[in-house]
Amino acid sequence: MLAYLLLTYTFCLRQSYINKFEFSNAEMSQLWETFEQATGNRYRIGDVMNTWTRQMGFPVVTVRHVTGNEYLLNQTRFLINPDDQFDPSDSPYG
Repeated sequence: MLAYLLLTYTFCLRQSYINKFEFSNAEMSQLWETFEQATGNRYRIGDVMNTWTRQMGFPVVTVRHVTGNEYLLNQTRFLINPDDQFDPSDSPYG
């Protein structure tokens, strides 16, 4: 999704980010800010990407064949430690 959105800005983005943070470290927010600047602040990249990067666990969908044309889908969150607990109310992103 992000790659498609920024496709036309790739060269400008690459040069800007490398020059700005050469020989140093960048925070995630600075990366999103650089992306936004490369698009002329046309898109709020940080707002979009925070919904992915600030939440615990990626969605995992498993599909099980039941019979004929019937399938059972189940969605869970991928957690490196399966004993970790996730409470959606802990995240402002849901």
